[in-house]
Amino acid sequence: MNANAEVNRFPATPTACLLALICLIGASATGCNDKSRDVGKRVRHHVVETVVDQGVTLDESAGPEEVVYVLLRAIVDDYAAGKDAALREAAFDRQLALCAPDHIFSRTVRKSFGREEGVQRIVWRWAPVLGHYRGDFPADLESAKRRLVTVRQVKDDDGRLERARVELEVASPDEDPNASVVAQFQLVREGGYLRVAQVGFVKGRRHITSARTAVVPTQAGPN
Repeated sequence: MNANAEVNRFPATPTACLLALICLIGASATGCNDKSRDVGKRVRHHVVETVVDQGVTLDESAGPEEVVYVLLRAIVDDYAAGKDAALREAAFDRQLALCAPDHIFSRTVRKSFGREEGVQRIVWRWAPVLGHYRGDFPADLESAKRRLVTVRQVKDDDGRLERARVELEVASPDEDPNASVVAQFQLVREGGYLRVAQVGFVKGRRHITSARTAVVPTQAGPN
C-alpha cells in the first residue's frame, strides 16, 4: 500500500477501502500493515472510561452521535498533524479511547497478537478507511447531530441503548455529486459506555435515503 505523503497514510480510494476493510474483518496485519508508519506502534492498554474531547463529555449517558462526532474530529486532527509525530500519536490515542476493545478483540479472527496489539492494529486503520472524506466531516456537534442518522438501535428492557448503527453521508473531495458515500459506524455498550466497534461504508448506496430508526429488543442479538 502506498502511504499518503503528508500523513503516511494510504488514501481511501475504493481499492484501498476494500483492502482496509479486509484487514478489519480478518484482523491480520501480515499482508496489510503499513510498515512505513512510525506512529501508533507503541502498544497501549485499552481501558473504556469517560472521555472529554472537543468540549464533549463521553460518559455513560453519551449518545452515539456524540461518540461518532468526536471520533471524526480525531481523524481530522490525525491527518492535519502532518509529519508531527507527537500530534499524530495524540490523535491516535483519542481514536483508541473511543473504541470497544473487548468487543473488537472477541470478533477478530487472528488473536495471536493479543488483545492490546490486536485491537490497536484494527483501530489504526479507521482513519485510512475514512480519511479521504474528512473534508466533509461535521465541524461541530450541532451539525453532526443534524447529519448523523441512527438507523438501528438495540435497547434493553429499561430502554437503555445497548447497540447502535449510525450513518453519515459524506461528499468526495473531487466534488463529484455521484461520488458521495455513506459511512457506517457500529457502536456497542462496553463497560457501561457506548463505544465504536467497527467503521466502514454502506455497500451499494451513496446517499442516506431514510432517517427511520429501527428499534429492536436486546434479545435480538448483535447487529
